Amino acid sequence: MRKCKRKILGVLFMSAMLFSAWPAVYGSDADGGQRVERQERLGTDEEEREIPEEEVSQGWKARERQRFYLDSNLERVTGWQKINGNWYYFDEEGWMQTGWLEDGGKRYYLKDNGVMQTGWILEQKQWYFADGTGAMRTGWLHKGGSWFYLQENGAMCTGWKDIGGTWYYFRPGNGDMMTGWVRDRETWYYMSGSGAMQTGWLKHGTAWYYLSGSGAMAKDWTQVRGSWYYLNDHGAMQTGWLHRGNNWFYLNEDGVMQTGWLHRRGVWYYLNRSGAMLTGWQVVGSSWYYFDGDGAMQSGWICLEGSWYYLGGNNDGAMKTGWIRNGGRNYYLTPGGVWKDIRLAVIGNNEAGAITTAAKFVEMGVDATVVTGNFEISRYDGIIIPGGGDLDPARYGQTNTASGNIDNILDERQIDAVKQCVAAGKPIFGICKGVQLINVVFGGTLNQSISGHMGVWHTVSVSRSGWFSNIYSGSVRVLSYHHQSIRDLADGFQADMRAGDGTIEAISNNEKHIYGVQFHPEQMNNEVGNRCIRQFVEVCAK
Repeated sequence: MRKCKRKILGVLFMSAMLFSAWPAVYGSDADGGQRVERQERLGTDEEEREIPEEEVSQGWKARERQRFYLDSNLERVTGWQKINGNWYYFDEEGWMQTGWLEDGGKRYYLKDNGVMQTGWILEQKQWYFADGTGAMRTGWLHKGGSWFYLQENGAMCTGWKDIGGTWYYFRPGNGDMMTGWVRDRETWYYMSGSGAMQTGWLKHGTAWYYLSGSGAMAKDWTQVRGSWYYLNDHGAMQTGWLHRGNNWFYLNEDGVMQTGWLHRRGVWYYLNRSGAMLTGWQVVGSSWYYFDGDGAMQSGWICLEGSWYYLGGNNDGAMKTGWIRNGGRNYYLTPGGVWKDIRLAVIGNNEAGAITTAAKFVEMGVDATVVTGNFEISRYDGIIIPGGGDLDPARYGQTNTASGNIDNILDERQIDAVKQCVAAGKPIFGICKGVQLINVVFGGTLNQSISGHMGVWHTVSVSRSGWFSNIYSGSVRVLSYHHQSIRDLADGFQADMRAGDGTIEAISNNEKHIYGVQFHPEQMNNEVGNRCIRQFVEVCAK
C-alpha cells in the first residue's frame, strides 16, 4: 500500500503560513480541514510517523491479518457493535473477535468473519445453540417440537445422560430426546413421555414388561423380589402354562411361577421347587402320588404295569398302604402300595364253621374259598384250618376218653394241606380245632375235655413276645367254643396267649409262618377279632 509522508514542524505558525500560501498543493478547504483534524489527533511532535492510508476513512480495516472498524470519527470501535445488521465484538484495542467469547457471564460464538451466531452452531463436531441474543444455551431446550439437552459447556447431548439422577436417551447425531422403546446395543429400554428411563414393571399395551435397575428389558427367566417370572423374546410377561425345554411350568395371572400343589379346572398338579410339573410316581411330603403324562394327579384305583394301587378317594391322591375299605370291601395294600389278590383255602367241608370262616376273610378283602376236595397249594397264598369236630386221640397217642364228632377223612385232607404249605413255605392259620390239629401234626398233644370254655367270653393274657404281641398287649376278651385244648405244646412253637386257667389260647411259629388261636375271631365281629385276621393276611401278602 502506498504511503504518504508529511513532516510535522514544531512551530504552529509556520504550519499556518504554509496552508495559507499554498492552498492548491493541499487541496480544498474541506479536504484540508479533514487533514488538519487528523493531524491534531496525531499530535505536534517533531518525530516522523507512518499513517496507513486506509485509516484515513471510516469502515473496515485490516492489519497483520486482523480486522478492526473505524467509526465516523475515524476511531476504532470496541465492545459490541452492530454493523450492516450483524453484531460483532471488538476488544479494548479495537480488534474484531472470532470463535467463542465470554462476556457478562454469557458465552457467544463469532464466526471467522466476526458475525455473532444464533440458532444451532456446529463447532468441532459438537452442536451448540445460541438464542436470539447470541447467548449460548445450557440445560433443556425445546425446539421444533423436540427436546434437547445442552451440557454445561453448551455441547448438545447424544446417547445416554444422567440428569438430576434420572437417565435420558438422546438420539445419536440428532440429539432429540427419545420416548417410548429405545434399542441400544441389542438391548431394549423404555423412556416415558417425559423422556425418563423406566425401571421395574411396565405395562405397555396389554402386555407387562420388566426393566432392570439398569433399565434393560428383561428376557427369559427373571427373579423379582423372590418370585420367578418368564418374559418371552419380546420381553412380554407370560401367564398360564409354559413349555420350556422338556418341562412344563405354570405362571399365575400375575406372572408368578408356581410351585407345590396347583388346582386347575378340577385337576391337581404338583410343581417342584424349580417350578417343573411332575409326572409319574413322586414323593410329596411323606406320601407317594402318581401323575399322568399330562401332570394330572390320579386318584382312586389305578393299574400300572399289571399292579393295582389305591390313590385315595375324593381327590386325595396319596397312595395307600395297609388295610383300606372301599366299596363296602376291605383290601390289603402292601408297603409298596400294591394290592395283591390274596387267595386263601379254607380246608373243610361245607359245614357252618368253614363257611363262616371263609365269609369273614372275604369280608376282610381276601379271596377265601372253602376247599372240599383235592388241594393244590400252588393255587393259594396260604391256608386256614377252621373249627370243627374233635381229632382222633390215636393221632397223639391217647385212648379216646372224651372225643367225639371225629371225621378222619377231613382230618387227613387238613393234615395233607398243612404239610404242603410247610413244604412250599406258605402261611397257615388255625382256628379252634385248627390250632389243635396243627399242634398234633408237629408232635404236640391235647386235653380231650376241659370245662368253662364252651360259648363264653373270657379274658386272656398276651405274651410280651411272639407273633401275637404285635397285635395285642396286656389282656383282651375273646369268644371261645371248645372242650378240648392243647396239653403238650409242639416243638418250635410258643404260647402267645393264655386263659386265666392256663389254657393256651394262641400259638405261633414265626420260622414256618404258622399261627393259631383257640378262640373264634371270625365270630367275634369286633376289632379284637379282626386284628389277628388282618395280621395273617399281611403275612400272606408278603
